[in-house]
Parts: sequence; C-alpha cells; structure tokens
Amino acid sequence: MMREPQRLSLRFALKQPSTVDLDAVIPVFHRWIREKVLDDMMIDVADYKHVPESPGVILIGHDFDLGIDNGQPGHGQQGLHYTRKHSRLEDSQPLAVRLGEAWGRALQAADLLAQEAELGLVPDPTRVSLTIPDRLTYPFTAETVAAVSPVLTRFLADACGTEEVRLTHPEPDARYPLTLHASVPGEMEVGALIGR
Repeated sequence: MMREPQRLSLRFALKQPSTVDLDAVIPVFHRWIREKVLDDMMIDVADYKHVPESPGVILIGHDFDLGIDNGQPGHGQQGLHYTRKHSRLEDSQPLAVRLGEAWGRALQAADLLAQEAELGLVPDPTRVSLTIPDRLTYPFTAETVAAVSPVLTRFLADACGTEEVRLTHPEPDARYPLTLHASVPGEMEVGALIGR
C-alpha cells in the first residue's frame, strides 16, 4: 500500500491566445504578500523567467507555492501551477481527498489571478496536469500510473460533472516525477467549479 503523498502539484493550461507577461506578475505577487491575499504565510517571489521552459515566476509560501511558468515540455503554452507542500489533512486521508484539497485551493488561487485584469490571465480547468514529486513512494512507472490514473479520472469526473476524462502521460521514467495530463470536453470557467 502506497503512503499518501504530502506534496501534489496541479497545473492549469492557460486559454489561448493568452500569453502572460511574467514581468507584470511579479508586482502582483509582491502586493499579495503585503496585503495577505492568500490563506497562507507567503514568503517571497522567485524569478526564473530568464530560464527557458522554467517555472517562470513563483510566489513562495509555507504550505504552497503558486506560479506562472514559461511553458514546459509536453505542455506547450504557459500554465498556472499550484504545489501543495504541506497538507493540513491527517496522514490517513487517501489520495482522492488530498486531490480535493489541492484542487479547491488551486481553483481559488487561479480565480484570484484571473481577476488581476492587467495580467490577462485565463486559466483553463479543462486541461490540468497532476505531478506527484515523491519519486520514492510514487515512482514514475507503469504500475504507479495504473494505480493513480483511476483516482484522478474519478476525481475530475466528479469535479467537472462529466464522465469524459482523457488522461495522457509521457513515457514512464523513474528519473522524473509522476506526471499525468488530463483533459475534459467543453468550456469551463474556474469560478464555476469552485465549491463543486
């Protein structure tokens, strides 16, 4: 039986033709720290925008990090990524519950970013990636993909109100973190999914 992961990363693609100026993201994140916009102790802003296919600009927090990337291999366009570093759940809570915690908080953060009109950022919750950084417990192997895929499929089917969830993934390679890409049909807005 796998130990449940403490760290989860969710990434929403940005709706085309959305391209976010990462220089404009930095002052927004600094303001969020000053004004305590998010429900966490936010610590700093990390700027990796000069590195191709990097995490871009990241708002570093105690419990989670939030950022806009430069576009990553396998993703193409830019995306909004949310990484839960410390869960507030008990260790016994299953992966589906942990996904729900991360999903809800990622949607709230994405909705707040979408409200920053100067960024022109439109997250697409119909195209989401899950990464589990724990390579020891969740190695990126065919067996782990087979164990995690039905959990993610069922979760997104319930969260998005559709049975049409399509999963893809790169070739499994234990040198890298487990990553699954999911898509659901139709148009959905982040705000409409909050609280489902």
